Amino acid sequence: MDSKINSINTDEEAVNKKENAQLPPAVNNNLRAKLCEIEPEQYLELKHLFTKSKKKVKTQVLSEPQPRPRYPIEIHWVPEILHFDIKDKPVLRKLLICNRSERIIYLQVCGIRGTTAGMTWSCCPRRRILLAPGLYAHIFITATPRQPSTPREEFATLDIAAGHKRDFVIGYFTICMQIECA
Repeated sequence: MDSKINSINTDEEAVNKKENAQLPPAVNNNLRAKLCEIEPEQYLELKHLFTKSKKKVKTQVLSEPQPRPRYPIEIHWVPEILHFDIKDKPVLRKLLICNRSERIIYLQVCGIRGTTAGMTWSCCPRRRILLAPGLYAHIFITATPRQPSTPREEFATLDIAAGHKRDFVIGYFTICMQIECA
């Protein structure tokens, strides 16, 4: 019986503590209405709720997430850098490209960008290349000198566009070319 009385007393004490607990002032849109009187001691206790901290927060600007294709295009080419040693005769180089993606892709040679080094450039095949996964294709690049050139070393890039069978161009690839004129 005494244990029941003790539990009732503890319940009454908990209710009294809840009634004595002070709540923060309510927010009202009417600026003229006074909700309650706040004593200076209570104001100091509640002040930290309304003041901003003076610590500077370091913000990191992250780049926006880029969309990832469901089937990304992956190709591999050999050699990594095409070397051209040009004298007076035309030079022919062969580039081997492998499709390492999961789907059939089309490749298109867009052209050569950068310095032309006084040369006429041609790439074969000029049409799109249909390439199944795991298969190879050959691209032939010919450089023909137009005029006598001074000895120098230059760089250019061969641009290749790639896309899936029924899609637009999804990726561009650039292959570095080192040109040495003698």
